[in-house]
Amino acid sequence: MNQIPLKGDNMTTKLKTAKIRLRLLVALFLISAPEVPAQSVEIVRDKYWVPHIIGDTPREVAYGLAIAMSQDHPKVVIDNILYMRGELASAYGPAFLDKDKKARALRLHQTAASTIQQALPQVIDFSEGFAEGINFYFADHPERLPVEVAAIDFFPVTTVDASALGYLKMLTQEWGRFQQEAGSLLGGNSIQDMSNMWTVAPGRSRDGAGYLLCDPHLPFDGLTATWEAHLLSRDGILDFEGGFFEGTPSPMMGHNRHLAWAHTSNTVDFADAYIVTLDANNPEHYLLDGQSKPFTVWSETIPVAGAAPLTVKFRSSPDHGVWVKKLNDRQALFAKLEMEGQPPLTEQGLRMMAATSVADFDAIMALHQYDKWNTIALDDQGNMLYIYNGRTHWRTNPSVARSGPLDGATSTTLWGALIPFAQLPRIANPASGFLQNCNDAPWYVTDTPGFGRDDVPIELYRGDHFGERGRRATELLNLGGDTLSAAYLESVALDTKMTSWDSISVVLQTALQESAVDSFARQAEAEQLADRLFNWHGFARTDSPEMTLLWMWRRQVPRQIDFFKPGEIDAGGRRELVTGLVNAGDALMAQYGSLEVPWGEVHGFSRNGVWYPVSGGYAPDFPSARLGNGSQIDAQGRFITTGGNDFLMLIRLKPGESPQAWTMKPYGQSADPASPHYADLTVLYSADSLRKTFYEEADFRANAVRTETFIVTSVEQQGDGGTAVPDEISLYPNYPNPFNPSTVITFQLPEFSEIELSVHDILGRRIAVLQQGKFAAGVHE
Repeated sequence: MNQIPLKGDNMTTKLKTAKIRLRLLVALFLISAPEVPAQSVEIVRDKYWVPHIIGDTPREVAYGLAIAMSQDHPKVVIDNILYMRGELASAYGPAFLDKDKKARALRLHQTAASTIQQALPQVIDFSEGFAEGINFYFADHPERLPVEVAAIDFFPVTTVDASALGYLKMLTQEWGRFQQEAGSLLGGNSIQDMSNMWTVAPGRSRDGAGYLLCDPHLPFDGLTATWEAHLLSRDGILDFEGGFFEGTPSPMMGHNRHLAWAHTSNTVDFADAYIVTLDANNPEHYLLDGQSKPFTVWSETIPVAGAAPLTVKFRSSPDHGVWVKKLNDRQALFAKLEMEGQPPLTEQGLRMMAATSVADFDAIMALHQYDKWNTIALDDQGNMLYIYNGRTHWRTNPSVARSGPLDGATSTTLWGALIPFAQLPRIANPASGFLQNCNDAPWYVTDTPGFGRDDVPIELYRGDHFGERGRRATELLNLGGDTLSAAYLESVALDTKMTSWDSISVVLQTALQESAVDSFARQAEAEQLADRLFNWHGFARTDSPEMTLLWMWRRQVPRQIDFFKPGEIDAGGRRELVTGLVNAGDALMAQYGSLEVPWGEVHGFSRNGVWYPVSGGYAPDFPSARLGNGSQIDAQGRFITTGGNDFLMLIRLKPGESPQAWTMKPYGQSADPASPHYADLTVLYSADSLRKTFYEEADFRANAVRTETFIVTSVEQQGDGGTAVPDEISLYPNYPNPFNPSTVITFQLPEFSEIELSVHDILGRRIAVLQQGKFAAGVHE
């Protein structure tokens, strides 16, 4: 197959290159110039600073995507590439060596280089366009480079670099799971997978439309931070609006004209920690079932800013993955990850954006490049699909494989064959008319899923989990009946009900009865505080002082008392509940001087020095659909939310109608504190307000605040996929031509040069200087 599928099961199209012939008309006179082919990409920024990126083919769109991302998050773009190359230490020093060693041990860049050669031409073009967009932007704006990166030999960014970015999220989650299983051997790691998604069929809605919710609960910063964009190619392949991981071309979730899709985290076992026994007679061998086997061994020299280069020896094993550290003279710790040796997500991500039906989407998911995620899809014909997706291998003893470090000296612990995609749990068009999953076991996805726990391989899930968020979503979707409105579904998406409180309140009542019998010294205070909670509506709204009391109470109670398992709290634990409640009252008075502290005054975050209250629960104790996650308490005693509803999108699809979507995002699109789009979306986020997106071209142009056009110049590709430096000075025709009120003039330089670009009238008199100064080699506008 050589094309990306479009409409229908078998219909395909070829990407076409549009060539526009221009003549350069500058100011008052015509400058003679040869006619040259040009391709262009337009970036239209709407009033929320969301870029609508328009090009002839996905390659031009990827070029514009890279420019827009670099405009908003220049450091993230550069740092992600350094990470995948294993070159962070070359810019930022020894503190980043561990990350460089990890990327090099897993040979991520080398694997991307080999797999991109086998990719579809369209996938190569898309990656190439993204790389060239980065090169163009930073050649034109060298001042946006981090100063540490400006001092190293970083450019050019290559097609391989762009492809390798697809590993970023996989690396984060798989390495985190490995750390968790390595436990004390590596310091341990706590993983919280929090996210919501659901979809309802047209037959369940009041307006006969289908609806789908995307709502990952992720950190607001770092590798999982999100950024919104709309990609539109004139050849009809892309018309996708959704969230992307910052600094990568990888889509998280979203919709096109006919299809919407979303992910939530699940618990696929895609990583193991092995304790490998070394061969005492040969330091480059290990023992397996008593037999000596060789490691693959190689060395690499890692440049380090401010220090001498470091030469590192790497070892890997086909049985146990990559060497992490030596434990003692006879043992070493190894990490076995599903991503090792696998292609990045580039092809599947691009084709998911282009899919136009649930059937298309299902076939694309079968590429099986994604290593986890519950996935749902909805098309405009009302078809729905759920896949408990994951990439993992059979284990001889899957329960033991999840319990901690494995004995690498016996083959009984090694991975078996890959679990086929066809054996993953799935549901299509359920009779209930809805699908939901909030990180729960797959058999809770709808009322009658058609399979149970015994039908699902243990390698795919951890425990019989059906949490508060999933239960609440199921309850609300069922309560809505067959007349679900957009307003009601928005309330489901932003629900702040504390169902955990409903459970623990019963235990508190028993605890108070017991403490009264025992003549607890502060019984009256405990009962007064409890009455405040018992009379509470149970919603974590920003104006709710009861939620603040509940939060402070949880902080005063020992962690071993599990609020999620109230039936397991014994008499001693129940007394701790009463004592903790009065201590919570004392703490509120000491810190705030009042028991009437609205939740929004202590639960939220600052942006440019402004405090923004956030409604909803928090993990792990009181989660809800609306969530502000974090663990930091600031000097004012406030709970700082550093994660939560990182990119919420409610999507509506109906045949014959334009798709509609409403989104909410905690941070603005720009990472620049001086930008008006640094915190503009934060205001809406804090107010629990979804904003309607501008999908149709007439809408986003009517709401545009800036429009830029860039010429995508054709460049020769080096053998390694890099972009060649121009070999001569060239001045290209302006675009558009004719123009009003502005036009773009592009020029290229073969080396770092000092130039002046000026406009002269027909008599040769200079009337304006457009550019003057020193410019890097490359293409400039």
